[in-house]
Amino acid sequence: MSNKLIITVGSSPLPVVVSILHLKPSVVQFVYTDDVKQVVDHICEHLKQKLPDCKHGFIHLPEHFSSNSILKTLDNQIKESCEEYSLNYTGGTKLMAVHTYAFWRENKGQPQNSSYLGADGKLYFDAPEKAPVLERDLPSLSLDEQCLLHFGRTPDLKGDGHKDSDLCQLAKRIHQFGCNKGWDTYKNRLDKDRSNLLQELQISGTKISTDTGFLQGVWLEVWLADQLSSVRTGEQSLFDEVHQNVKYEGKDNFEMDVIATRGYRVFLFSCAAKYKDKDVKIKFFEAVNRAARIGGEHARAAMVCLHPQPHELLRTVQQEHWPGYDTLRLFGEPHIKGEKAICCAKANENPVAVILLKGIEQWVRS
Repeated sequence: MSNKLIITVGSSPLPVVVSILHLKPSVVQFVYTDDVKQVVDHICEHLKQKLPDCKHGFIHLPEHFSSNSILKTLDNQIKESCEEYSLNYTGGTKLMAVHTYAFWRENKGQPQNSSYLGADGKLYFDAPEKAPVLERDLPSLSLDEQCLLHFGRTPDLKGDGHKDSDLCQLAKRIHQFGCNKGWDTYKNRLDKDRSNLLQELQISGTKISTDTGFLQGVWLEVWLADQLSSVRTGEQSLFDEVHQNVKYEGKDNFEMDVIATRGYRVFLFSCAAKYKDKDVKIKFFEAVNRAARIGGEHARAAMVCLHPQPHELLRTVQQEHWPGYDTLRLFGEPHIKGEKAICCAKANENPVAVILLKGIEQWVRS
C-alpha cells in the first residue's frame, strides 16, 4: 500500500483520525471545505501527538455541491499520479466522496488502496480480496481524546461517583430498596417520610442526606457506572473507560450521565429514575443527540430507566425512525431488578429476553 494518503473530511473527525492512525501514512492530503476547517485543525493537533512524522497537505474545495469545481480543484492541487496515493473517502459529503474517488481512479489509483470506515466499525477496502479490518484491531481513543477531537477541550468535570466506595454502597442500598419494596414506595417515602427512609438506608448524617439530586436519580447513574465497570469478558473489561456525570460548562452546556469507551467508540447511557413514556422519551432523545455530537454515527446511545415495559417504548421509537433507531437500546425496571426481560434489538429482528449487563454486552458487540 502507498505511504501517501488522500482523505476526505466531513463534520465528524472520528473516522478520519481512526483511518489515518491505522494506515499510518507519511503524507496525508486533507480534502475539505470551509465549514469543516475547525474539524481539520482538531485532527491535525491530534496527529501531531500520535503521528509526529506525518506531513500534512490541504486541498481546500471552494464548494462541495459542484462536481466541476471539485474535479477542477483536485486536478490543480494533485499533479502527480494517484498511483502514489491511497484514498480514504469516509468523510465529507457524498458528492465529495464520489468525485474524489472518480478523480483518484482516473489518475491510476488502485482499488486495493482505497478504504472507508463503515458504520459497523470495520475498515473496508474496495479490493474484494482484502478482508476488512475488524473494530478490535483499529486504534483506540480515550474519552479525553474524543472530547479534544469533537469539542477542542477535555471535560470540565468527571463526577465519577462510582469510584467513591461510600457513594456506591449508598446507590446499591437505594437500588435494593426499590427492587424489594417498589419505586413508588421509595418515592412516596422520600417525599413524606424522608428522615425514617434515610435512617433505614443508613444515609442519615452523611453528605448525601441533603443531596436531593442524588436521592431522586443520580444514584441510578452511580449504580449503573459501577455495574458497567465490573463487566468483564474473560480476562478483559468490556469497556476501556467508564465515567459518570461528565460535564462541559459555558455557553454551550453539555452533560452526559454515564459514558463508556471501547476502542474508538463511545457508548452513552442516559439514566432516569422515571417510568412515564413522555419523561423517558425526552431523556432518550437527549441521549441520541449527545451521542451523535461526541461520536458521530459510530457512537451508540442507550437509556436506563424505571419503565415497566421498555421494549414497547423502544418499538415506538424505532417505528418513528429516530436517528440511529436500529442501534438504540432501552433497559427498564425489569432489567434493573435483575430479571430476564425483553430488550428490542434491531427493528426488523425478534426481541430477545436478557438480563441488564448481558443485554448491554450483546448490544456493545453487535
